[in-house]
Amino acid sequence: MHELVVGTENGVLVSADSGETWSNANNGLRSLSIHVVQFDRDSLDTTASRLYAGTDLGIFESTNYGKTWISLNPNNIGVLSLAVHLNRDGRRTIIAGTYLEDGGPYLSTDEGTTWSSLGNMLPTNSDVFSVYMASDTSGSAFIGLGGAGVFRSTDSGANWNASNSGLIGTSVYSIVVADSGAGTANVLIGSYYTAYASHDGGRTWASMNISYPMFNRISSFVVNGRKIFAGTQINVFVSTDYGDSWSAGAGNTNITALAATQLPISRLFAGTVGNGVIMSTDDGKSWSPAGLAGEVISSLSSTNTNNGGTILLAGMASGASRSTDLGTTWSAVTGISGSVNCLVVNSTGTFGGGTDGVFVSADTGKTWTAESSGLGSSVVHSIALMRSNVFAATDSGVFLWDKRKLTWKPVNEGLLATSTVALAMDSTNLFVGTAGSSVWRRPLSQFGILTTPPSILSPMNDSTLTGDPELFSWKSIQGVLTYQLQIGFDSALTKIYVDVSSFSDSSIKVGPFEQDTTYYWRVRACSNNDTSSWSALSMFKTEKITSVDQQLILPTSFSFFQNYPNPFNPTTTIDYQVPRTSRVTLKVYDVLGREIRSLVDEVKHPGKYEVRFDGSNLPSGVYFCRLGAGIYHSTKKLLLLK
Repeated sequence: MHELVVGTENGVLVSADSGETWSNANNGLRSLSIHVVQFDRDSLDTTASRLYAGTDLGIFESTNYGKTWISLNPNNIGVLSLAVHLNRDGRRTIIAGTYLEDGGPYLSTDEGTTWSSLGNMLPTNSDVFSVYMASDTSGSAFIGLGGAGVFRSTDSGANWNASNSGLIGTSVYSIVVADSGAGTANVLIGSYYTAYASHDGGRTWASMNISYPMFNRISSFVVNGRKIFAGTQINVFVSTDYGDSWSAGAGNTNITALAATQLPISRLFAGTVGNGVIMSTDDGKSWSPAGLAGEVISSLSSTNTNNGGTILLAGMASGASRSTDLGTTWSAVTGISGSVNCLVVNSTGTFGGGTDGVFVSADTGKTWTAESSGLGSSVVHSIALMRSNVFAATDSGVFLWDKRKLTWKPVNEGLLATSTVALAMDSTNLFVGTAGSSVWRRPLSQFGILTTPPSILSPMNDSTLTGDPELFSWKSIQGVLTYQLQIGFDSALTKIYVDVSSFSDSSIKVGPFEQDTTYYWRVRACSNNDTSSWSALSMFKTEKITSVDQQLILPTSFSFFQNYPNPFNPTTTIDYQVPRTSRVTLKVYDVLGREIRSLVDEVKHPGKYEVRFDGSNLPSGVYFCRLGAGIYHSTKKLLLLK
């Protein structure tokens, strides 16, 4: 019968009767705080087996099942984990995992006589919680580091590489999504000593090629054109191949946040610990001060204005500041409080989050209002935006802003770890970085977000049309309530010819169109919760008709003409004209403002129209006829005399 050995906080216990009774086996141990006990073989059928114990005061070895022990390393080295491999030559290789302050892990290839630190290949300020060595001759060994994941060796511990692909258990501090143009998202995550890239939308992951001695953690990513920047505790790195390779910038700078802008020239801004904001125009190779010297910057954001200027927002331990002159001068903003952990800007608005919840600004960060109703936690670590959809990562999980109820609602279904730290989105998924449970992904469609715009069917791009009314169609999208169609004379659609919304069909007939003219058109979808992005822009031309008799003269403005005859008995004719496709309403009211007849309520194409009004069943008197078409409204007085 084999002896059983266990390590406890009160020393080593041994049982020779399958655990029925136990006896102390601590002779020679200088510490009774036992973290791990380990045999050098899987089988105990040989007296050559040795027993090892990792304690608060180092490693001890026993050749007699714990009856006596000898020390294998100097005192005062706390050993948390052990792995022992019996080599072909009969000698033992030992790997000892230690506390971070003890400088390990350590490797011995001569049965504990001498030891070497693995600090040049592994993070040396992480506790080594587990060590494993294969019992075969493959040389495979694994080390589990607190906060830094798993590392693998194929030569019995001589060399090590990160092995965290697909690992659940990594603390993620930053996420970014970069579009390579290849149809899939490139997702990058940063954690302590480890950074990963996924080139298939988060399905698989690989370690990024970043030298470990250079890194403590990636606190911030930012994408600027085709370049990705990563800010760490000692440097800024730049990648031009979506995270496969990196080059270092100027060192000795503790980076907490990054922001970038391309206009009028490419600039990189960084928030630091104690040095305020700094700026680089050469991708981080050199830096110059950009204000707030002496401040600890916790978040940073930049955006370009319509006139080519730049607005900088900096979050700090208490409130935030704003600059409109590239950091030369800063002014404190009002309405935002607490430590501001994140700042995000898009066309919808400006959002900030921190220890006092979420704040929203409608004037690019000048003034703020609190919007924290419904948040499960007041501490917000990250905010992500897609159009008008706003997500917040908190200590209590992820929350989505309900635009109709003006409150936050939790969206944590399937998310087992609710201590969320970082957020990012591609076109179809929300990515959530957690504290200790790696990255999680959820389709945006599950939140009611329209992830794809309608796909145009007809008319096809670069078509030539006659100018007659044409059927415009696109692929329908499930869950969509209405569509909006725009047709214009320029590719930016600044000069609109048709703007029709609130119709549910995936096709509509529009026209006629001016001859020998180029048009551009697009469509988008609307649901209860979201409005999609616009479809791809499509272009068509109309034919040139040389015969004057065939030329179609279209109205150039809205017009509403007086009815005729007037006074009338009992019928009259009402004329109007529209210059572009619009939803038109034409209604008759009495002198008290009550609607008594709806003559028109439908989409009308450019042209002149005639409507006949019959007042046979109405008493004599004054009536009012009102025409509405988009922003155009006009009213005419009708007199019925019988």
